[in-house]
Amino acid sequence: MLSRLNNAEVRVWLTRTNARPINELLALLEPTLSDSERARLGKILSPRRRKEYLMARALMRHALGSEHQEVWETLRFYETGARPEISSARKDIEFSLSHSRQLLCMAIGGSPVGIDCEWRGRKFRPELNEYLNSADDRAVLARLGQLAEDEHPVFSWCLREAWYKASAQHQKTAAAAIPLRRILDSGWQFQIFRISNHFGVIAAQQKFKVEALYCSPFRYELSLNTLEHDRIDHDKIVEATRP
Repeated sequence: MLSRLNNAEVRVWLTRTNARPINELLALLEPTLSDSERARLGKILSPRRRKEYLMARALMRHALGSEHQEVWETLRFYETGARPEISSARKDIEFSLSHSRQLLCMAIGGSPVGIDCEWRGRKFRPELNEYLNSADDRAVLARLGQLAEDEHPVFSWCLREAWYKASAQHQKTAAAAIPLRRILDSGWQFQIFRISNHFGVIAAQQKFKVEALYCSPFRYELSLNTLEHDRIDHDKIVEATRP
């Protein structure tokens, strides 16, 4: 049985989109999908994206069912246009979801949390590169000193996305347009993680420790000791963001 999360803990659940065959997923999930989930699934024509959608819903049910100590079939999710909402969950748990290629990540915490993962070789559109490779961002990242230079663009994107997901209720501006200096100096806490060929960032309101679990939804879960993660030190942020 999983321990109850407190405000200083984040549990990261990971799976792969190929962890279960799509026919198995449909058979398991179909009776539990809400009308809004069925409507969204019906609009997805790409077989790959359909599988990603179904596996994400499987991961949410598996992880939140485990966290809530509830039978996953009883959980009901509703599409809202952004993060799905859950009707039968404890109100003291927050969650965030991200996927990149075949990797799916879900962060669950006792207070607002955001997660974003990206393939390390991702190429960004030219208009995004203007933000992700600005002179000010490059200066901040060089001072921070915890990243290889070729990780700067993907880190810049992941940090913005994780922070935006965690704090979106307070934000009106698109994440890409917000200066990296402002985000790092916002008082939020960040941890970097690397797994396989992916890179990611977790954002939370206060210092937190990370526990990671790999799962094949509705089959098993086990501790994952290979999630390399590293907290961004506050003193380094102060130094990196000074004028």
